[in-house]
Amino acid sequence: MTGPAGPAGTTGVAGPAGPAGPIGATGATGPAGSADAWGRLGNAGTNSSTNFIGTTDAQAFEIRTGNTTSLRIEPSTQLSGGFPLTSNTIAGADGNGVTPGVRGATISGGGVRFGGIDPLGGAGPNRVTDSYGTIGGGYGNVVGNDDADTADRPFATIGGGTSNTARGANSTIGGGETNQTWGDRTTVGGGFGNRARGEGSTVGGGFGNETDGFHSTVSGGFDNCAGASGSWAGGSRAKVRPAVNTGSFGACNGLSYPGGQGDNGTFVWADDQGTDFTSTGSDQFNIRARGGVGINAPPRDVNVELSVRGREGDAFGGNSDVQLIIDNANNEGIQFGASNGGAGTNDANFEIAHANGTTYASRMTLFGTGAVTIRSNNTAGNTGVTMAAGAGAWSSLSDRNVKTGIVAINALDVLARVSELPLSTWSYIAQGEGIRHMGPMAQDFRAAFGLGESETSISTID
Repeated sequence: MTGPAGPAGTTGVAGPAGPAGPIGATGATGPAGSADAWGRLGNAGTNSSTNFIGTTDAQAFEIRTGNTTSLRIEPSTQLSGGFPLTSNTIAGADGNGVTPGVRGATISGGGVRFGGIDPLGGAGPNRVTDSYGTIGGGYGNVVGNDDADTADRPFATIGGGTSNTARGANSTIGGGETNQTWGDRTTVGGGFGNRARGEGSTVGGGFGNETDGFHSTVSGGFDNCAGASGSWAGGSRAKVRPAVNTGSFGACNGLSYPGGQGDNGTFVWADDQGTDFTSTGSDQFNIRARGGVGINAPPRDVNVELSVRGREGDAFGGNSDVQLIIDNANNEGIQFGASNGGAGTNDANFEIAHANGTTYASRMTLFGTGAVTIRSNNTAGNTGVTMAAGAGAWSSLSDRNVKTGIVAINALDVLARVSELPLSTWSYIAQGEGIRHMGPMAQDFRAAFGLGESETSISTID
């Protein structure tokens, strides 16, 4: 039932609504046969199959606020079992819209009506031009490639922001401003002026970044280009070259283009020096860091390009080690390491060794004391040469205990051969004639004594 009529002069405006009666058999409020209406204080006894607010034909359903459309729900022209396959839901500014023929689109809100300018300084409605596109809010956003085919770039999403365009199928823009997705299944998280062009590529955010390669990534930063398949760029003006110029006016424009697949699989990170840092080939790992690169700890000296810090308190006293490993079944490699050489302030040892993960054989050690040892074996055996701390010459191993086949000689015979050994002054060809030396030729020495490893060298031990 309804309340009593309002007083005269109110142009027939009804008075306060009375309690809602039950829905009648014809769907009307109140006794069967009375006028069909929904009570403003709620309704009881409804049946959703016959009692609803909406349309029974192909017309859209609209809700207005301030006498302008705030919500429009329109059925798709694509039918299933005689009923619309899905519907478009368009909320927000009355300028928000869906291109005719689009189905399953959602605009949750936002937008600025045509001709209007928001006090924040922006204008433009939100629009969906391809089926099943979604815009969460913001204004001036477009989902779809806005051509005559409303089904060639479906399922794209823009969360919000302003003036973003999601042109790729299944692509996503989280927000930000003037970001674009061109390739299918691409993502721009946010930021400003970013472009995700390569299929499956991602720009996390930042400003003016671009991905041209398939499955490439720019994490963020400024003016970075991940131009080739599987490439990664980040920081400031880091560039992975695409195969060719894609015609973009973004971060990948103006580079040299290697053809083929471009510099695929390459990683480039650059600091903020203000110039491009560009890859030169595929499968590279490139870092530009003016303040140095630190492993296990930040660099402690900006004048050192690379700092590797050991693990404090480990079983080796905090050694810092780097290995170069050959990719074979034995994992053969060379290991470079620095270790604590004592209790001083600048006494670290430097060591080069053979190592394969199981055995470790030191080849050269520069001790913190200044002494040097070079071993002439790969088993850490006691052969080679040493230089004592503060010395100026090598000492060769001459321990009786490491020698065999010892035969006494006639010293006078040796002196006689030495006296007959041709001696001369000479220059090494590589050094030039300005530097002179004196001594025998190796061939003459070998002929006189038959010693050493070859006839072209003389061992200092002899």
